[in-house]
Amino acid sequence: MDAMYFEYLIRRVYECGRYGAAGADADIFRQYEYAERGYTLDLENILNQRMRISTKPIETLKQEFDTEARNIWRFVQDAIKTALIKFPTVLTVDETEALLNLVTPYKGHPTAINEAIDKANTILGGHKIYPK
Repeated sequence: MDAMYFEYLIRRVYECGRYGAAGADADIFRQYEYAERGYTLDLENILNQRMRISTKPIETLKQEFDTEARNIWRFVQDAIKTALIKFPTVLTVDETEALLNLVTPYKGHPTAINEAIDKANTILGGHKIYPK
């Protein structure tokens, strides 16, 4: 997932420019991607008995990745909840239900983050709700 899609989702919902709302910055998503990459590469190297990239313990890398993932998930969830409050007359019943289904606790699946961002952007973009 491109970090800009994350930023556009936040900016769409809050109708603001960059830094105009909490999370409206692609660099936050890039921190998550960096933590994910560091953890998965080191884990793969351990499993393949190759030299590790990081000097940090694998548990620390996992914790950093989980922290960043939960941070991104919180921003996405807050944006979706705000969109449901801000645009109730614009969204159809099916779209509202689809967005409500995305509002769940984070279960540790990075693909869920990308799917939620993509689906929310598709729904909101279909109604010509764009960032300013």
